[in-house]
Amino acid sequence: NHRILFLCLMCHSCQIFNEFNARKPEEKNVFGGVTSNRLFMGIVGITTVLQILIIEFLGKFFGTVRLGWKLWLLSVAIGAVSWPLAYVGKSIPVPARPFQDYLKHCCAWRRPRRRDEEQGGKS
Repeated sequence: NHRILFLCLMCHSCQIFNEFNARKPEEKNVFGGVTSNRLFMGIVGITTVLQILIIEFLGKFFGTVRLGWKLWLLSVAIGAVSWPLAYVGKSIPVPARPFQDYLKHCCAWRRPRRRDEEQGGKS
């Protein structure tokens, strides 16, 4: 029972941190101008407050138990790992030409010809 609760908490914690990454998917600095976007700050704030209320105070209704401060810190630390991972992922160069185009030339798979193609398309 506790493992399922902790797994759900991890998903919500990672969701909150991923909201920052998803806000600017092309830029490495995901925090630029974050405080000037009131809607975004409101969504993150409401998500965080609801998560804390559900886990800590609405246990009977949602079937949860309170977490100790160590588990809260662990969940925040696990969620925060998404920021450096996203930074590294955004640092990987993406070629202008898709990788599969290179494979077309070196590994050209020929499909078997149909009979009507061999006869010039006539039946």
